Amino acid sequence: MPSEKTGRQTASCLGLLKFWDGASAGAAGIPVPRDLRAAFDTAVDLSECHGYDAAAAVLCIAARMTDTSWIGRGIELRPEDTDRDEPPSLDLLPDGCAVSLWRCHDGWLALPATGRTSWRDFCATFLNITAYRETGWETAWRTASVNSLATTVLDTHRVEDAVGTCLTYQIPATAVTGWLDAEVEYPAGNLAEKLAWAAIVSRRQMD
Repeated sequence: MPSEKTGRQTASCLGLLKFWDGASAGAAGIPVPRDLRAAFDTAVDLSECHGYDAAAAVLCIAARMTDTSWIGRGIELRPEDTDRDEPPSLDLLPDGCAVSLWRCHDGWLALPATGRTSWRDFCATFLNITAYRETGWETAWRTASVNSLATTVLDTHRVEDAVGTCLTYQIPATAVTGWLDAEVEYPAGNLAEKLAWAAIVSRRQMD
């Protein structure tokens, strides 16, 4: 629907979650399409997360789903923009693209799918040339083997170092706000034992 502030169309976001085997989700999410089931277990609606960074909201919701002590706490993270009263929209992210959320050694990394060059440089820096040759940048976020490899490799890197390396090569990666192990109230490492990876997509991308 059009934004009252901007007058433009905005696409509401969904979070896609992949849990490790044996990690039970305490709350039901939205079923994912058949072609995404190899990479994700369930989806969650971000339309009620007004004023909050979408990536942080996804991790907050995942924590509530896997830990009953978090149920009822709501989204309790710092807003990215306290003046924003709209729910997260991929129109606010680069090119309205999908965003992969991967666990590093001490926090979570958000990587928007912004184009072939960024994907090539990310593969050359962190993954391998096979991932680049076999998986296009448009579909990397939804490919189970890419998510698994990225999670394995990034676990050996501190998130600050991973972001710094990405920015050196002009890869638009960021640390997820509020989810460094050293600063989050809920131990981020505990979530990493249950949540394998996640992504943020627009509802249009799920249609």
